[in-house]
Amino acid sequence: MKKFLIIILTFFIVYAQANTNTKKRIFILHSYSQEYGWTKSQHNSFLSSLEKSSLSSMEVSVEYLDTKRLKFTDAYQEFFGVMKKTSC
Repeated sequence: MKKFLIIILTFFIVYAQANTNTKKRIFILHSYSQEYGWTKSQHNSFLSSLEKSSLSSMEVSVEYLDTKRLKFTDAYQEFFGVMKKTSC
C-alpha cells in the first residue's frame, strides 16, 4: 500500500511539473493585413487579453489572409489549406 501511494504521489508531482512547463499554442488568423488600423487594434487586444488571462507561457502564431491586397489564386488557396467547394 505504501508503494502504491508513493507511485501515485510521484505521478501527480511529475504531471504538475509537466503541465506548468507546457506552452499553450495559439493560432490567430486575421482576414486583413496588420497595416490596417482595425486589424492591428484587434490583434493587440487579443494579445493583451491572452497575456492577462494566462498563467503559463504561450506560443502565438499569426497569419494574414489579406485578400483585399492579394489576389485569391489557386496557390494562395492551397497555402492556407482552403478546400474548394465543388458544385453538384
